Amino acid sequence: MEPIRNIFKKPLLFVFLYILTIPIFAIFYYCFTELSQFEFTDSLYFSVVTITTLGYGDITPKIDITKFLASSEAILGIVLVGLFLNSLSYTISFRATQKEKDSQKKKSLLLAKERFLNYNKLIEQKIDRYYKYLVIVTKGTNNSKELKVNENFKFNDLSDIYTSSLALTDSISTSTIDFYYESQKELLQNLENLVALGFLQNWQELEKLCLDFIIDLKDNDFSDFILNQKNSKIGDTKYTEYISKMIKEYEGEVKPLGSNLLTPYVVLYYQIKQSIEFIEQYKYNIGQIK
Repeated sequence: MEPIRNIFKKPLLFVFLYILTIPIFAIFYYCFTELSQFEFTDSLYFSVVTITTLGYGDITPKIDITKFLASSEAILGIVLVGLFLNSLSYTISFRATQKEKDSQKKKSLLLAKERFLNYNKLIEQKIDRYYKYLVIVTKGTNNSKELKVNENFKFNDLSDIYTSSLALTDSISTSTIDFYYESQKELLQNLENLVALGFLQNWQELEKLCLDFIIDLKDNDFSDFILNQKNSKIGDTKYTEYISKMIKEYEGEVKPLGSNLLTPYVVLYYQIKQSIEFIEQYKYNIGQIK
């Protein structure tokens, strides 16, 4: 049924059919009626006069077949004109409606973009704080001129996560890993709100990026284990000193080791790399939206 409906949405088709009807009926008149005694141009002229319902009267049908053909052509002409006008009206109305929809869609997109970029200021604040601890954990560049993670950091670089960050804004008694997970938790919570509140519904690639990042980090969350072992001991040695030494002296391929004590830190190592990549991709997507 849909193809048939589409036919009635093409006004030029009815113009073509209207024009095509004239020579077709002219042939009928010339071949099957008393108009055969005249020139073909007379039949063509009679066909034009008939389909337009002008009826000058200089040529009139005499026999039944001519009367039937002339009546049929006149009715067909009226029907085609009616269909043309209906189709034209629909086309104009459809285009006007579509233009209005496009205008509303554009306005909605601009409003959504403005709302998202406003909320993104909060996200970027959380990213900047999280990034600061990524720099510290990876032993990146951290000075007044530049703040940049060390993308080539090694697993052994995580040996200092239980020490103070030495940042002026941080408590000396609180370890770097505490601030790292605190900033990560804040970022994840804001990213969840970003997705849940529909800010990213117009930017599906960025939405998927955020969702994948949130899910991956939460599915492999060892923060409770890493943070709650600080007061533990292994024999007479503090747990933090013991695990820091293991990380510092570790050699070989960095991969999860089952129930080994280092497994949570191996996961942390790869999450840090994932976080660095996520921040780069997030900022790139934001640049594209702006």
